[in-house]
Amino acid sequence: MIRTGSAAGHREPYRSRYQLNLRRRGQNRVEVACPHCLRSQGESASAVSTFCRHCGQHFDIAKGKAVKPAASRDRRILTRLAYHARPAGETALPAGDAEPSSSGGWLARASRTLARGGLTDASSANSKLQTRTITCFDCAESQEVSSNATSTICPSCSAYISLRNVEIKNETRQKIRTCGDVIIHKKAAHHGSSLECRNLKVLGALSGNVECSGDAVFQSECRILGVFTCNRLIIRRRAQVAFLQPVYAQELEIYGKVTGDFYCSGVVTIHRGGTVHGDVLAKSLVTNPGGVLDAGLRICSGEAQAREEAREARRALALAEEEAQAPSPDPVELIQDWPPEGARSPA
Repeated sequence: MIRTGSAAGHREPYRSRYQLNLRRRGQNRVEVACPHCLRSQGESASAVSTFCRHCGQHFDIAKGKAVKPAASRDRRILTRLAYHARPAGETALPAGDAEPSSSGGWLARASRTLARGGLTDASSANSKLQTRTITCFDCAESQEVSSNATSTICPSCSAYISLRNVEIKNETRQKIRTCGDVIIHKKAAHHGSSLECRNLKVLGALSGNVECSGDAVFQSECRILGVFTCNRLIIRRRAQVAFLQPVYAQELEIYGKVTGDFYCSGVVTIHRGGTVHGDVLAKSLVTNPGGVLDAGLRICSGEAQAREEAREARRALALAEEEAQAPSPDPVELIQDWPPEGARSPA
């Protein structure tokens, strides 16, 4: 009886001789250089094509080396696009990789339009590529990635970084760590674990530690139990938010009701109908007619002083948490150690 693979009737997937040699040597990753910008990046040994993490261009991988896509394939793609964009009733699609005729027709006009629009020019496509800057959660190294990317690898520590947007539509306690945006819908909740993201929009319930590198917008009633850090905090109208731990932000815009201790290195703006309770440390304060400030206020001389005050508050909070988590002494041991050495016994 002949068996193929790990079980009877199971066949192993096809692997080229190059992939089998790499597998025998234990080499699962290869270093390839982008043929467009010459930047190097690590890829899986079984990859056949990828996108450059620096310029965003696509290229093929053959035997561990990067090669540009075949020109005939690009020509076929453009021909198909021109075929679907042709006027009704004109000539059908030519077979194979036939070149457009110089006499005119829909294919020649479409090819000239595509070339004139820069779609066949790699440098023009590269100049129109939209990128954004992200920061690694582990080593705090910054890098630029394509706006359409969903994940990447940190070039400094090789840690995986998720770039996906997350939508929470029910109750969850899962830890979320992404450089994308997070939306908590109505009747949804995120409890008990940490949340790290770019922009945050809260329509439901939220608790736990939150670190947001962009804007945090609240449009519901929330009670935040953990430390909250963001770039800009926005409290919409009819929203009521209570922060039980300090809030660190660069800007505050209050349209609803909020309670807590706020450390702001920029401007705090209280709009009409907005109410702030607690303590506020900020560089400047703007209160529009109809805004209410029912809190202790400290104005710092500059952004550096505000950041230093925020650091001191974080250190004090960390020391208080360590003291609360420290084990209390056992009363039995205290009795056994009494009286202390050198003390006189009562006569």
